[in-house]
Amino acid sequence: MQIVATRGDWHLQCRGNHQYREHGDLQRYFGEFREYLFTQDSALDQLAARLDGCVALMCFERNPAECHRSIVAAALADRLGTKVTHLTVP
Repeated sequence: MQIVATRGDWHLQCRGNHQYREHGDLQRYFGEFREYLFTQDSALDQLAARLDGCVALMCFERNPAECHRSIVAAALADRLGTKVTHLTVP
């Protein structure tokens, strides 16, 4: 995982859902992604330290339950003592 600053915005680059698309098992992919995320404490801590106010993690997935960013959001919310709100369309 890598944190990249672009024009004042902070970006967290990490593996995406394309791996789920390759083997079709969302639960397996999420398990593997959680394991990967556990190895990224330093990057998550750096990102959490920079967050202030409202934060949006953008995703292509329509359903938050199928988005790996929901796992990142939960990890950040735990560090910050806050909650995650998913914005969805009908």
